Amino acid sequence: MIIILEGADAVGKSTITKALEEHFISLNKVVRILQEPGSNVVGQVVRPIVKNGAISELTALLLFSASNSETLRTLAKAEDDDKHVYIVDRSVFSTMVYQHSIEPSFYRIKDAITHEFVRKTLNLDAHIFVLSVPPEVAHARIVERAETDRYESANIEQITRRHNEYESLAYRYNLSVIDSSNSVDETLGAILA
Repeated sequence: MIIILEGADAVGKSTITKALEEHFISLNKVVRILQEPGSNVVGQVVRPIVKNGAISELTALLLFSASNSETLRTLAKAEDDDKHVYIVDRSVFSTMVYQHSIEPSFYRIKDAITHEFVRKTLNLDAHIFVLSVPPEVAHARIVERAETDRYESANIEQITRRHNEYESLAYRYNLSVIDSSNSVDETLGAILA
């Protein structure tokens, strides 16, 4: 089984990932958590660079895409794996929401890469959920954090834009949207249902 969790910062992806892991372990399943980027050899190198490095958005897009490619390769192999549950924290949809640039030709490159990765992601036998909270809730959670990276923003306009972009992607690709402003148990129940 493959479960992909998407959503903007502070919607509870890490918390729900942990709750899903505990749930499936209680059912004697072997759980593998994949974080994008970070769960493969490429992602382990890329993560600190893209999260906190002084690099261009085009470079970040290409590095995220390299990690995405490796994660998709892992998930393609996992489709026939009945012994494991794969829980994926972010995928190509986050790349679509977070990667922006003023560089010429950036969007042609981004569209070409993400189109292929969206196709591969949607062709997986996966359950894809967009976790969502009202932008004001996300804002309050981000403001409370001790540390943030270059993509996490306490700017309410940017939080709202990202929220709206995820909602638009969910509509466009028929992804399930889960209100994660409820309790962890309620959110977990909605995903499992």
